[in-house]
Amino acid sequence: MNKTKIWAGVLTVFAAGVIVGALGGIMYSRHDFQKRFENFHKMPAKSIARVILDKIDHEVTLTAQQRLEIEPLILEGAQKADKTMEATKQKMQQHLQDLFSQIKTKLTPEQKTKFDQAVENGLFQPPGPPPGADGRMPPPMEPGQGPPPPMHGDGGPWQHRPGPPPPPPAE
Repeated sequence: MNKTKIWAGVLTVFAAGVIVGALGGIMYSRHDFQKRFENFHKMPAKSIARVILDKIDHEVTLTAQQRLEIEPLILEGAQKADKTMEATKQKMQQHLQDLFSQIKTKLTPEQKTKFDQAVENGLFQPPGPPPGADGRMPPPMEPGQGPPPPMHGDGGPWQHRPGPPPPPPAE
């Protein structure tokens, strides 16, 4: 093999790693943002107002008087946002029910039954977090379930021999 082919292979593997790493980072950041957004909107309006006020205070260093004046404004805004979110959620549910009714007009009775079961089981619900995304570490692996032991031996880089590495060659 000539050096050009070797370098082309190395660069291809490197480029593939960069692409996979970038896509993985994007997917993780989207999931992380979605999780934070969902948790944020599950909080009561007063808690949301406190978080926002603390962030503003951290950025601009509010006086005690400013905090007292700004907190009710943020609380009112958070309550309005809650009402808007609830109204939007109700509209979305109604749109989905209308859509489901239209879809069912095109299905056989057997398909309608299956469709209704799928909807009840969360067919159109967003997927939950991936395993381990709740902040806890996964349970430890049982012996023999982990990665294979390191490779050793003189049969090339792809030969696998479990056990300790061979002794260094005698000089």
